[in-house]
Amino acid sequence: MSHGTVIAGIIGAVGDNDEGVAGIVWDVQLMSVRILDSSGLGDSHSAYKGVKYAIENGADVINLSFTGF
Repeated sequence: MSHGTVIAGIIGAVGDNDEGVAGIVWDVQLMSVRILDSSGLGDSHSAYKGVKYAIENGADVINLSFTGF
């Protein structure tokens, strides 16, 4: 599990799901855009391309969950 997955669950986990948790908004569409490689490495150009992709595909809100060393 990665940080972005946890954040997505906090935002959109539906209630009454037998998991004991519920998200903030139950009726939400989430778009996952990964910009880091499998080692958690990336650069500012990859971040730019990811944000641009999200905007071009209808994102209204963007959360950048950068994790790593």
